[in-house]
Amino acid sequence: MTTAAPVSVQTIKLSLRQRITPGLIGLFYPVLVWSIAAWSPFALLLTLLAPAACLYLAFRLAQTNTYRRATRIAYFAIGAPALYSFLGGWLDSQRWIPYRANGVWVLLWCVLLLLTLIERPGAADNADVRPAKLAVAHGISAALITIFAAAHLTNHLAGVLGSETHIAIMRHLRVVYRSPVVESLLLACVLFQVASGWVLLAYRTRKPFSGWVDTVQNASGTYLLLFFASHVANCR
Repeated sequence: MTTAAPVSVQTIKLSLRQRITPGLIGLFYPVLVWSIAAWSPFALLLTLLAPAACLYLAFRLAQTNTYRRATRIAYFAIGAPALYSFLGGWLDSQRWIPYRANGVWVLLWCVLLLLTLIERPGAADNADVRPAKLAVAHGISAALITIFAAAHLTNHLAGVLGSETHIAIMRHLRVVYRSPVVESLLLACVLFQVASGWVLLAYRTRKPFSGWVDTVQNASGTYLLLFFASHVANCR
């Protein structure tokens, strides 16, 4: 059931700038990347300001929980670096689809901006309607992916011991996670994480704002979904 408390005029008139800025950041993110890269490779660290700004805006939007679609798009924009890597690694390396990453990127963010502009304010939902079974399945698939991520990070950290050690561990691990069964299972888990995570995020954003913890959890979850998707695309 939705709350009966009226939405204040100040909330309804939430700054349009605040709602559309995440979409604009996402739209112009490639311009930011290539402009800074031309200046200095080390300056690419400045691109982290884009997701940081979107995190702040997601927090501000979540405080009112009036424009839920805009809030979700702000969370989505936090993952712009991973999403751009995903589209570039997938679209620009295949020949079957006659579209490239930059064109799809512009179209995607223009659509998201339009969806933000036409959204009407709504009230928060106090009921806990999150699908429990989906949340459990989401956690199980996350645990399986965590095992892979731990092995993958161990492989990278082994480089501290020397390149030969790093390569030896990498070859042993590839025998496991590039086997048809394990690779298919891992890919299925990642795809399920993306789909189920987005559904669960939609339910979470219906609830009243409960502080920075929820905002950071939602943001990190969204970023990781896109990060894993981009990693799968680039490591085929």
